[in-house]
Amino acid sequence: MNTRRIGALLAALMVIGLAGEAFALDGWRDRKGMYYGLGLGFGAAQPDIDNADSRIGVHLRGRIGGGVNKHVALDGELGWRYQSTDEDRPGGEATISEQFVTLYVGGSFFVFEGLYIRAFGGLAYLAQSIEIETPIGDSSDDDSYTGLGVGAGLGYEFFASSDLAIGVGGDYQHQMYDDFAVNQINFGVTATWY
Repeated sequence: MNTRRIGALLAALMVIGLAGEAFALDGWRDRKGMYYGLGLGFGAAQPDIDNADSRIGVHLRGRIGGGVNKHVALDGELGWRYQSTDEDRPGGEATISEQFVTLYVGGSFFVFEGLYIRAFGGLAYLAQSIEIETPIGDSSDDDSYTGLGVGAGLGYEFFASSDLAIGVGGDYQHQMYDDFAVNQINFGVTATWY
């Protein structure tokens, strides 16, 4: 590659980079246009089965969407939640591990400045693994379930820079599977790039 081509390539990259900054400044502290974000948090989940205990877990979420106007934002969200607990069962101690994967479509309505309410719904998947340690030997049982989930939440976000908003919030989710349902209450922090 000769010097002219390298110079032209560098100039083109610089123009594209500056155009990206100009585009970001165009939506300065505005929720209009495309956005993406990450969320990290914890919460409790409890199935609606008799004598079921609530379990604490952690979650990671990713969102991509668009702001319709300064009050309404619509997005798609992919979520992952993990929780594990030990239980005494007849014959030995059991370790129960559960992973939830959700694919939701949702919307946020910004009521006042950074205060928002959120509603969402979509697909929910639960993978459950039970490992039982007995004096005779170990046994395991793996099950998976697919269902639907709906939820609502409340939160607050503020702009840390011209295009990065940091938020805190909580939500309630109701996930419906064939024979049972799971209720979750989650709290977390988010980072969203507008």
